[in-house]
Amino acid sequence: PAQNLYRNEVEQLPQPGGHSLQDANVPSPARSPAAGAADGGYRSRRTGGKLLAVLDFDKTLACEDVSFFDLDQDDVCAAVFGGEERFARLNAFLLGLASNGVLLAIVSFNSAGLIRRVLQAAQWVPHFGNRVFGLDEVHRYNSSKGACISHELVRPLRIAPEDVIFVDDSANNCRSVKQIGAMVVHVNRGGGMGEPDFAAVLEWLSARAQPGRRSPVAGALGALSRRLGGLVGRPRTIKELPV
Repeated sequence: PAQNLYRNEVEQLPQPGGHSLQDANVPSPARSPAAGAADGGYRSRRTGGKLLAVLDFDKTLACEDVSFFDLDQDDVCAAVFGGEERFARLNAFLLGLASNGVLLAIVSFNSAGLIRRVLQAAQWVPHFGNRVFGLDEVHRYNSSKGACISHELVRPLRIAPEDVIFVDDSANNCRSVKQIGAMVVHVNRGGGMGEPDFAAVLEWLSARAQPGRRSPVAGALGALSRRLGGLVGRPRTIKELPV
């Protein structure tokens, strides 16, 4: 079945240990997988610069809207990300991008503090670093995610807008980010990102990126992208969104 493809491709990749906030107190590795960009990770074919994937949090990375009450669950990651199977898919997806030098960021209308606590529980802090922007940061730019990404990420990191991909469940947010010149993926089925959305990001990466020295994860991601290429229910790009 299509829903099992991602798990089959990445089942041998390393998975994080604990999922509770208590487990999150384990020190993070000194070196983030995203450091691979400096070692010859993926770069833009057109500009030679870094590539950036920006994710929404609620109903995109997380399966539903997340509140501080969700942090009281015994297994925070299972509660927030829709169970162990989906969490494993997300973990492998993010690990693959970060290990190949793709910068990761979150821009959300949720609390940045809450998001960081969830990232700690998932042991994803090294993937995102300080590139987590919540409600307060987005409101500085008149609630425009496009403006927030442009001022807080694109300009400081000196990344070309065309080397950015943005994933969100809101068509309005996708339109806002499309206006700065980024590629967008609209998550439109409910339940957060799924295999068609993973495939859309990987397809963009495959077309956009010029590989440097590839990590072992890259082979699994490439095979996954090819296998998911024919899935129905493809996420819509901004050109297909209703006006």
